[in-house]
Amino acid sequence: MKHWLKRIYNDPCDVCDRLKSIDEGYFVLFNTKRNRYEVHNAFQADTFCFVVPFGQLDSRTVDYCLKTRRQNADKIFAEMERHNASVEKALQDKAKEESKERLERIKKEFNI
Repeated sequence: MKHWLKRIYNDPCDVCDRLKSIDEGYFVLFNTKRNRYEVHNAFQADTFCFVVPFGQLDSRTVDYCLKTRRQNADKIFAEMERHNASVEKALQDKAKEESKERLERIKKEFNI
């Protein structure tokens, strides 16, 4: 193992044990080069799974792990599609509204 990766065996919130209850292969490393926690899985060829998106290990890490598991990929992609569609609709609505406002200004300027 690379010297800048430090294995975390236990923590105050029992995140390491809770992750193992989800999948026996999960383990936590602290990357001293990047100053972040990472979750890995010993049963994968490339052990890296994800960077903990929080500055500390707590229950959010377990929730994030459950949400982002491969088994939930279809659900995650569907959620992303819904979000993207919502953003696209909001952008289209804004563009329509701006076009209407411009048209009204032009009409007013030329007394149409």
